[in-house]
Amino acid sequence: MEQRRLLRRIDLFADLTDREADTILDVMRERTIPRGTTVFHQFDSGGGLYLILAGAVKITRTGRDGREVTVAVLNEGNFFGEMSLLDGQPRSASATALQAVRMLVLDREHFQRYVLAQPRIVAKLLRELSKRLRGADQAIENLALGSVRDRLTHLLGHLGRRLPLKEGRGVIERSPTHQELAEMVGSSRETVTRTLAAMEGDELIKFDRRRIVLLPAFFAAESKNP
Repeated sequence: MEQRRLLRRIDLFADLTDREADTILDVMRERTIPRGTTVFHQFDSGGGLYLILAGAVKITRTGRDGREVTVAVLNEGNFFGEMSLLDGQPRSASATALQAVRMLVLDREHFQRYVLAQPRIVAKLLRELSKRLRGADQAIENLALGSVRDRLTHLLGHLGRRLPLKEGRGVIERSPTHQELAEMVGSSRETVTRTLAAMEGDELIKFDRRRIVLLPAFFAAESKNP
């Protein structure tokens, strides 16, 4: 029962029947990854689909010049590693545990046999991949045309909507560091720190330990500058 509950915390598998959940759980293995440990490196051969039960994982790419860029920070309920399972190509990015991570892992053979055989799961997978592609398109546009503040606003808005808004406010739990935010918007840590301070002064956001709270004025301003 506990394992089923954990599996259904992953949106991809939320609608499985008990029998379907048990079938997939029988071929999954659970792993705990210590903080700072690399789950896999860019260009590694694809090995599995990773489902985050607890903790956070940073997805990064390394350019030809050796510079590392943070692509995403994924928390509980997210999954990663699906691209290599779908196309058979090496990993397109690296994954590193930002905190101790508890996860379920499904290997390629069982992914193809049990996941791709479930139309409901495939439909959710396609929706998630489409959402990520749209996010990537928007990020490219922002990098090309937007100011640092525009890029940061778009990124924070995306991260803040992962949980339902409450009283017009969004919350980014375990927010990425200023350096990680800088890598994600293509700027420097110093510029991001100044921009965040200005946004806080304008009462668009509020810092609460490791959380960033997006205030109602943030969404009002965002809607005027999509």
